[in-house]
Amino acid sequence: MKEVSAEKADLLVTIMSDPYHADSTMDIQSDPLLTEFASDILAARGCIAYGMLFHGLYPRFQVDYGLHHAPHKKMAVPFAASDTPKSRAEYSHPDMAIIYTCLSYYNKGLTLAQFKGSSDLPSMPGSGESREDLCRMDRGRAARRLS
Repeated sequence: MKEVSAEKADLLVTIMSDPYHADSTMDIQSDPLLTEFASDILAARGCIAYGMLFHGLYPRFQVDYGLHHAPHKKMAVPFAASDTPKSRAEYSHPDMAIIYTCLSYYNKGLTLAQFKGSSDLPSMPGSGESREDLCRMDRGRAARRLS
């Protein structure tokens, strides 16, 4: 990781935590290091400066929200009581749905089938290698490390 001066670190904390900091986009674009991570910084700013992360951490997992037991439902849903998902309910705010889903998988973990299913994702648009090519390269690296 690159060394960051105390002044840049303070600026980054201000950008991410102060909802009234009006020049956040200009401050990010004026620094090459911050520009490299602009989308991550702005996503964190949305969660931290406007209180969505803290709002998401307040409810209790498996009591107020959690994962539905249906196999087709992979997003977190509101719960009516402990381990009882509300029928056909979803979060209306997409950012809160993402935060609760991330927290649910963090608390519960992934099953082996979910982990294997995550490797079946299509390759990223614009990347030259397919998912199979990347897996083949990883196996080659692993074999070299073992020998």
